[in-house]
Amino acid sequence: MSRGKQVGTYVIGERIGQGAFCSVYFCRERLSPSYNHAVKVVNKGRLAALSMTEAFEREVQAMRTCKPHTNVVNLVAVLQSSRNYYLVMDLAADGTLLDRVVKGGTRLNGKVARKYFRQLLHGLHAIHSSGVVHRDLKPENLLIDARDCLKISDFTFACLAPEGKCLHRQCGSPHYVSPEVLSGDERGYDGRKADVWSVGVCLYVMLLGRMPFEAPDAGRLFELIKLGSYTIPYPLSVTALDLLSRMLCLDPAERWSVDQLLTHPWVLGMEGSTYSRASSRRVAALMADSVVPLTTSRSCPDMYATFGHHKGSYSSQSPTGITGGTSASLSNTPTPVVELTLPKRAVGWASLLWNALRFCALVVSLGLWSTLALFFDVRQLPERFRVLLSVKAQTPQRNKKNS
Repeated sequence: MSRGKQVGTYVIGERIGQGAFCSVYFCRERLSPSYNHAVKVVNKGRLAALSMTEAFEREVQAMRTCKPHTNVVNLVAVLQSSRNYYLVMDLAADGTLLDRVVKGGTRLNGKVARKYFRQLLHGLHAIHSSGVVHRDLKPENLLIDARDCLKISDFTFACLAPEGKCLHRQCGSPHYVSPEVLSGDERGYDGRKADVWSVGVCLYVMLLGRMPFEAPDAGRLFELIKLGSYTIPYPLSVTALDLLSRMLCLDPAERWSVDQLLTHPWVLGMEGSTYSRASSRRVAALMADSVVPLTTSRSCPDMYATFGHHKGSYSSQSPTGITGGTSASLSNTPTPVVELTLPKRAVGWASLLWNALRFCALVVSLGLWSTLALFFDVRQLPERFRVLLSVKAQTPQRNKKNS
């Protein structure tokens, strides 16, 4: 598409990115001096060839239904021509959350992660309160604007889902999809709780710079997700561990809602808060598993197709090691159960080690002081220093007399 093309009252600028059936460009209103919007140009023929027309209609419907919010990419206008659809949206061209994680040295500082995670929860709360579920939350779909504000984007798998409605379609990104979506239960799943699981994986990536569930093929990956087995490779605060356990919970009924997550002490910055015994047991159980190295993450096969039996391993390895692959429609993949045998470690080893170091330092300091007291009379140290100084002062005068 040529730069400067006019579509309705908008002027299209340079291209920002390109997808399977669409391209995204800078966009501005005709009388505006700067490009302050983005336009998603969707080719109708390509959309029909990929059988994505219905998904596109759901995306537009979901974006129109969502209430305008600072942390959501809001839909400004929908235009069309004989060949293309044009979705004019908020501009957030300062990269994605995944770019921030990689730029920060594969994981984010706790304060930065808290800021982005809080914005993510506020945006997701606005989406859910509008009767919409996203179903494809991942760092690649979380954009950052020029004001360092996070915005939820890509509503390809979003749909209208009033509270209490069960969904049945298996879709999403393999590394971020919830266990109940993979199970294919006839009773369906709660889309809001599935989004919370994906948000938990996003927080894990922000804090630890890696995926909680990694495997060399899709079948083993799905089995690990169904088992809910993940490790903590770096030390985290008790509140952060508790927050992860609230989201990466196998039972959707026990998994926290977005409203509950917004009141969590870690989200509020209350790191020193007192927890109940039940919370302490959850954290202790989480820390009981030892840290073991996991395999390097590989990107999953291209999607927009049924994610069934795949031969061989994943496609080319990700340079960052934390990409979750593209979105997909998922089908049940019968695979053998992966047995995990992890050694145990003592709960609270960090605090015990710290107390042991403090005790050793105290013993060493007392020993040094006792040694000095044996060789020197501490009360006479000032007098001896005065004698030494007077001897040094008299030495030059004696040398002059001898000369």
